Order: sequence, then C-alpha cells, then structure tokens
Amino acid sequence: MSTTSESTDSTTEQRGQYDLDGIRQRAASRTEALTERPLDSVHTVEYNDEAGRWRTLVDVVERRSIPDTQDILGVYRIEFDDRGNAVAFERLQRYRRGDRISFVH
Repeated sequence: MSTTSESTDSTTEQRGQYDLDGIRQRAASRTEALTERPLDSVHTVEYNDEAGRWRTLVDVVERRSIPDTQDILGVYRIEFDDRGNAVAFERLQRYRRGDRISFVH
C-alpha cells in the first residue's frame, strides 16, 4: 500500500480520474450525505495499490456540546474507486473532541 499525505504534490499521486486533492474534496462533499451529520475534517487520504481504491478517514460531529471540547466525533472510513465512486463506508470509532486518540486504520 502506498500512503500519501495532504502535503504531497497531488500531481504525483494521480490514480484514474482522481488525484489526492480530488479525492479529499470528494470525501468532504460525500461525507454529509453518507452520515447525515456535519463534516469536521478529512484527516487521511491514501491509495491502496492492491485494492485499487482510495481510502479516507473523516471526522464527523455526532453530537455538539458546550464547551465544544465535549463534542462527540465519529471517525469514518470512506473508500472510493478510481472513478470517485464511494464503494465502502464504515464508522470506526467515536471519541470526545478533547480526548487524545490514536486513529484506527
């Protein structure tokens, strides 16, 4: 699996019709439709050569609280094919915004 980050030049990480930045934007636009909750951030975008899919991890606000450090966020994995179609979707975990967590891959 080749892993990329947002700091990588997206022109060097092109797969099919989408590059790194294109998939990040696609994940941001599809998240609310898939989860029916507001997107907080896209924090991982990577391409899996073996599966031929883009994998993203996004944070979604599942419950707002005051103070906002008590918001409950969900970490979701959304996978896209080379044409930018969402082909897999799963909530991996939930956490409080103020908690330290390690992300599950």
